[in-house]
Amino acid sequence: MPDIDTTVSRIVDAEAWNTRVRLIQQIPEDYGRALLPDVYSRLAQKLYVPQLAPDFAYIHWPERFELSEVETPYEQAYAGTDGNILEDEVERILAEAGIPFTRAGSTNQDEIVDRFNISVRPAPDFVIYDRHGSLRGMLECKLINNGGTARDKAGQWTLLRAEADQLGGPPVFAALAGLGWTRTKDALGPVIRDCDGRVFTLTTLSEMRTVDPLPAIAAQLI
Repeated sequence: MPDIDTTVSRIVDAEAWNTRVRLIQQIPEDYGRALLPDVYSRLAQKLYVPQLAPDFAYIHWPERFELSEVETPYEQAYAGTDGNILEDEVERILAEAGIPFTRAGSTNQDEIVDRFNISVRPAPDFVIYDRHGSLRGMLECKLINNGGTARDKAGQWTLLRAEADQLGGPPVFAALAGLGWTRTKDALGPVIRDCDGRVFTLTTLSEMRTVDPLPAIAAQLI
């Protein structure tokens, strides 16, 4: 059995995303089921958490501020800036690369079921297809700042992975933001597992277009 730190280092040091994906796909073959959560958690801490956690400094809380006085304005500000930043960026990147996709919304859920035979509800945020209209990938976005919520939402990728296996194995992607994903053992780690490492943050999202099968789709080779 390989040393976990050695495995993680090999994945982190991989020069290309496709190489990284292949190495991550080998993890279940190299480790027993009981060790898998630890392997994915360590990989998450080493490779992905640094992209999520900002530098910060401690600021002494002024005594004149009470939580009740600032909580509502904070929530309003967060709601105003949260928006669909991940979805909008994914859409921009896919469109610029010439990769066909459907962005899911409240009005086209039935269309996605009929066209791609995807039964997961809600449908993934993005369905990627080739020039022939064949399903080639599913991508889900989540901006979460609470660890418990991240843990609860991680199951969406498990559902998508099971769906993909039923549909012939199109890859599943994740676009993540927010400090909730720094919870690695039962949140970010399982997402990495279900996506075989095809997990991107705002920092790395532009690199997604280099991951198979997206380059071939963009070049209209498939």
